[in-house]
Amino acid sequence: MTVAEYLERKARRSAATQLTYSKAEHSFAQCFGVKSADIVVQRVKAHELDKYKVLDKFVGYLLENGKAPKTVLVYVAAVKGLFRYEGIPLDNYDLRQSGAAAYR
Repeated sequence: MTVAEYLERKARRSAATQLTYSKAEHSFAQCFGVKSADIVVQRVKAHELDKYKVLDKFVGYLLENGKAPKTVLVYVAAVKGLFRYEGIPLDNYDLRQSGAAAYR
């Protein structure tokens, strides 16, 4: 699975959602200094990165870069959706305990 496949599926419902999620995935990759969000996802799947710390870092990155709270919510939802698409489960309790709790 890839980010491109995930975005393609989002486009089936709404081109606007695909565009917004594409921006989110691009920001996600930038947050970690990589070319594609696929690289971060693979590192999470390989347990090289903690999925909750990854989300928390992404929230911090977005806020530091002046994103509005609603934009942060949407972008985090996009990444969480990508995680689910890639088979990376997120536990609601653990998510609440992470720094990304307000953006769940």
